[in-house]
Amino acid sequence: MSLELLIGVLHNKSYLDLTKEIIDRNYPEGPESLMLELPFSLPTAPFFGNLETTYKEKGTRIIYGDKYRIHIPRNKDFLRSLDWINFLIFAMVDAVLVSIDYPFIRKRDKKMLEVIEKEKPQVAVVGGLHANYIKKIMPHVKYIAQWIPADGISEKVFTALFGPYKPDEIVLV
Repeated sequence: MSLELLIGVLHNKSYLDLTKEIIDRNYPEGPESLMLELPFSLPTAPFFGNLETTYKEKGTRIIYGDKYRIHIPRNKDFLRSLDWINFLIFAMVDAVLVSIDYPFIRKRDKKMLEVIEKEKPQVAVVGGLHANYIKKIMPHVKYIAQWIPADGISEKVFTALFGPYKPDEIVLV
C-alpha cells in the first residue's frame, strides 16, 4: 500500500475533532496505517498523541514521521522524572530550532518522505508546511488541508506565503 491521503493540519487541539472527522469520513473503520508527524512521547505534541490513542484503539498501525526531531522515550517513569527545568530547556531548544533554522524544517520534511517510502502509510497527518512539501514531491496523493479563512489583508498575505499547495480540498477552521 502507498500513501492515499495526506492531511495538512494546524496542529492545535481546537482542530483535533475536525482532523478526526476528515480521517473518519475517508476511512470509517479507521485507516490500516497512519503516519503522525510527531510521536506521542514528545511533551509538546498532545494533538498527535490524541490521534495516536484514538486510532490505535481502532487497530490502526501508527507510524512516526519525524525521525529528525529530538524524541523523548515513551516511558512513564522517565516522563514522571522529567522536571520542569529540563522540560523548559527541551521546549526552548526545540522552539529555537523550528523558528530560526529553515533548513531544519526541510531536513524534517525529507525524513518524513523517507518514512513514507519505507513504511507506506495509508494516511499521513502532518503540519501544513510539511504537507505542502510532501504534495510537491508526491502530486498524485489526495491532499486535504485545514486552513484559516482569508478575510482580511493579513490573512491573505499569510495564505499567499504559507497557504496550502494544490490541495484537493480545503477545510476552513
